[in-house]
Amino acid sequence: MNWIFLDFGSYRFKALKASIEGNQVELESSLSFPCHPEFFEGLDFPTSSAWAAMSVQLHENNWLSEEQSAVISQLPGSYLETRYLEFPFNSPKKIDRVLEMELESQIPFEIEKLIEKHHLLKGPGVRESASALVHVISYQRELIRKYEKELKAFQLSVPAFSADTLSLPSLRLGLEAPPVFAFLYFGHRKTHWVLMQQSGEVLAQRVFWWGGELLIRALAAGLQISNEEAEAVLKSTSCLDRSAETSDEDLVRRELLETQVVQFANLFRQSLKAHLQTGLDIPKPLPIFVMGGLSRLAGLQSLITTKLEGDFELQLQDYPIENLTSICRNLDSLPELDSTYGLLAQALSQTRSQKGRVFHFSESGFQLQQNIRRIKGQGLSLLRKVAVILIAPVAYLIFSLSMDRLEQRQLETSVRGFLQESRLDLDLEASISDIINQLRRMNRTRVQMQSFLEEDELSPLMILTGLSRAIPSRVKVDMNEFQVTETQVNLDLDTDGSSSHLTIMSSIQSLYPNASSSELRACDRFPNCQNFKVQFPRQGSGS
Repeated sequence: MNWIFLDFGSYRFKALKASIEGNQVELESSLSFPCHPEFFEGLDFPTSSAWAAMSVQLHENNWLSEEQSAVISQLPGSYLETRYLEFPFNSPKKIDRVLEMELESQIPFEIEKLIEKHHLLKGPGVRESASALVHVISYQRELIRKYEKELKAFQLSVPAFSADTLSLPSLRLGLEAPPVFAFLYFGHRKTHWVLMQQSGEVLAQRVFWWGGELLIRALAAGLQISNEEAEAVLKSTSCLDRSAETSDEDLVRRELLETQVVQFANLFRQSLKAHLQTGLDIPKPLPIFVMGGLSRLAGLQSLITTKLEGDFELQLQDYPIENLTSICRNLDSLPELDSTYGLLAQALSQTRSQKGRVFHFSESGFQLQQNIRRIKGQGLSLLRKVAVILIAPVAYLIFSLSMDRLEQRQLETSVRGFLQESRLDLDLEASISDIINQLRRMNRTRVQMQSFLEEDELSPLMILTGLSRAIPSRVKVDMNEFQVTETQVNLDLDTDGSSSHLTIMSSIQSLYPNASSSELRACDRFPNCQNFKVQFPRQGSGS
């Protein structure tokens, strides 16, 4: 089967043309072209203009005019919601029955607006416990619908697709994988982290908002050069390698780069500690296969290992991409292999041995499952009606009603007695359904309060969420840059005039009174475009 795989990277857009037969992938050609800030919205979600630009490139290269190919892309992993739930039983059927209710109290979204996937964690990398640990991954249905709509422009039937982070485990086909290992994929703006078992079962995953872009900006600001010059310096430097000879200029570069790498190491340490708290067991040593263009930066892997060696024993090593040559024909013919890992992961996830091991998301498939359940429910209801009509209707009805009422009274008596002994603040005179709703509200309140207590109000995500809520939706504002350091937050914004600028600054200063703005400058990203920069100390809301 012929495939076209799309990768909407934050630095360049890429596409790969391949054919797949069983477990063999034959790579035919690839293309790559620069992207622009207006191609993204939210957390790097591709806009319609991004899809249009990709379509133009595919047509110009005659990829869509030849034999029909399935066109597929992966959802941005930055929108994945992950939860770890514990249950006092290991029965998958029992877990399926109560999972939705438990998940409803854990996530900040309505359960109907999500498509969730879950699996029971056990074996290597999971701490032994009498409780069952369930890994739950969910994605917003509205975003999945947008992806399906764009993919339908290329074909009638949309193939099943996953998230970019969740497809990375298929790259284990190029390894003699240990029982527990991990992938660390450095990108331009984001870094993908996946912890998994030898079988490909995902134990944990995360997207870090850290990548080569931050290093380029640090060099540009510290050396007072352009971003293009800083990028060239980053590609040619080996100043992070302490075993290499260094000049005074290299020492300056090293200090600038190390500051950014240490910030990532701290985030990485926090994430690993969070894995331990959820019930995972990180082995010593933990093999981590590193990929992406940034992984070639001399000294980067050893610096990360050194910064974490007091808490974790990590073995960072380059991913042996040459091992994929037996599975992916013509691999050597692809240019810029360091930037094609995401595309190769997509291709390998469509092979026969991997297709069933990757979590897929589909709004149309979700609707089909809902319809099948509804039809089954209607069919069972019809069978009951036929049974009532054909088999002693009166006797059956009387017996059923009497048994139902007896069981209901016994159950209500037991439930009310238990709740009375528990001394919960409940209205026990209410109906059972009302009592259940009271318990749900109490549980939801408990989880929310716990979440509020545990949430780091200074995290970049909380700062970004607060700004998004404070700025009115009617105001035109585009965010070009969102940079958070240990002490300061910097924003690069576009708006459509001075009135909108005043509204935006008023909204930001309602949260951060010390926020200051630069003067408006004309820009050409949209009509009446005005650019300005905002900065304020990272010391919490109202400081």
